Amino acid sequence: MKYLVITEKNDVVSGFQAMEVESVLVHSDKEALDAVCDAIKSRTVGTLVLSKHVKEISESVLKKHIESGRLPFIMTLLS
Repeated sequence: MKYLVITEKNDVVSGFQAMEVESVLVHSDKEALDAVCDAIKSRTVGTLVLSKHVKEISESVLKKHIESGRLPFIMTLLS
């Protein structure tokens, strides 16, 4: 199982990649929502780390996923 970071901030992606954590840089709300949905469907993502903005636009998808109790575990970055 791996960590996956999804954010709209380039510096966050750079920081996590420096620690060898896979990261996705999104440029639009649709791209962010698609990335979140793909991560939830993935069998290799154990922990999904989202920026605050990505979490906010994905709220309806995340709510259903969290209620299911399945992986990936969802974390939100403070900034």
